Amino acid sequence: MKLVTLKKRRDFKRLALTGQKLVFPHFIIQFSFNTSSALQDCVAFGVTASKKVGNAVLRNRAKRRMRVVGGLLYESLRLHLKDKEIDFSFVLIARYTLPKAPFSELQESVQKAARILQEKWEHSKEQSKPCATY
Repeated sequence: MKLVTLKKRRDFKRLALTGQKLVFPHFIIQFSFNTSSALQDCVAFGVTASKKVGNAVLRNRAKRRMRVVGGLLYESLRLHLKDKEIDFSFVLIARYTLPKAPFSELQESVQKAARILQEKWEHSKEQSKPCATY
């Protein structure tokens, strides 16, 4: 399993339209479990920061921090879901508080997000199991 970076606008739009959303104090996570064959057996992620975050310097700082947060989230999920195949996409969206937030708060949010995503992933896998026929 590998980590792939989302770069195309259509991938970001697909997640916005079909995915689910988790809101945290400093960032928002939009995620979707992969169904396309192109993204099977990998975790795809992207980062974005709008002008609401601040000027170009603050937006770039926010994106750098979110790349680190994305890596932490990926590692946390790998630890939580040890031998299971994780195949989903997520986008981190910066909120205006992210550039100046203490990194410890970001780490706490990542741990919460990992737990929530693990529960949602396991729930989605339970829903996709075929029913027994009698």
